[in-house]
Order: sequence, then structure tokens, then C-alpha cells
Amino acid sequence: ISQKYFQSELISIDKINWSKAVLISADKESDIALWDVTAQINQIIKDNPLPTWVRYEASADIQEQEAVWQDLGRSMLIWLFLMYLVLIIQFKNIKYPTIIISSIFLSVAWAIYILALTGMTFSFPAQIWIFWVLWVWVNQMIILIEEFKEFYENQWLDKLTSLKKSIELRFVPIFITNVTTI
Repeated sequence: ISQKYFQSELISIDKINWSKAVLISADKESDIALWDVTAQINQIIKDNPLPTWVRYEASADIQEQEAVWQDLGRSMLIWLFLMYLVLIIQFKNIKYPTIIISSIFLSVAWAIYILALTGMTFSFPAQIWIFWVLWVWVNQMIILIEEFKEFYENQWLDKLTSLKKSIELRFVPIFITNVTTI
């Protein structure tokens, strides 16, 4: 947060909930995320307590943003649960869906690592990108496991040979799809 100096000017004093209120608005100048700015302001207020007759409240946008993050987390958990159920129905067992769901956490970790490596913030477009990567990853894992099942269950090959053959068969399409998605 940079310090700016302004000329004193009082445009209006409003009343909110029967209390006098002075509204202060500002725009950020860098790519810093809004919640990081809010956290820094909260830390400054914590280090320098306000008088008892002064109260600081973040705007509704910041409060709504926190609610959106909570909704996003809940939606993600519901999505994982429903996807897990659909995969159990599709594969008619619990083993393959568990492999796919566990691979999702690995792909999210890699997506966050790539965001950190490139210096990008975890913004809304980044969230959309991660959901897109997850969608592509799940589809590719389903195809890879279907190939594995074909070799293992229908052609009676051992697990290692089935895994090698399915990876040999699907590696290039999966790799190209991942590269074009990223």
C-alpha cells in the first residue's frame, strides 16, 4: 500500500444506521489482489487502534467477495462429490474413481504451482482456467482408465503391461491436449 497525501475536503457526512458516516473510496494502482489490500488495511488498523468512536467497515464488495469464495469452495466440494458418484456408476467400482479424484488434487497443485511460477495472482480468470484444466484432466483420466481396463480386464494382460500399453496409446493425445489447454 502506498501512502498518498490529499488536500482535506469534506464533501458530505452521511447517516448509516443512525450514525454519522464518512465514506472513503480509493482505487489500487498495482496488480495486488483486493483481499491482500484489505488484509493490509486490517493489519494497519490492528497495529494502530482506532478511537472508540471510530469504526472501520469494508465495503459490500469486499464482503461479497468473501461470500463468493465460500460459495466457490462449497461448489467445488459438491462438484467433486457428484463427479465421484457418477464415476462410481460409470466404472461400477470404487477403485478407478478414487484414482481419478486423487489425480484432481495433483493437477490443482500443479496449476497453483504454475500460477506462482509465472507470478500470476489467483484471480477469477485463473479460477476459470483451473476449472478448465480440471475438466480436461478428468476427461483424459477417464479415457486413460478405459484403455487400461480394456487391456487389463478384456485382454487379460497384467497390470504393469496394461498401464504401459494404455500410456503408450494415449500419451501423445493427452500431452497435446494439456499443452493446448495451458
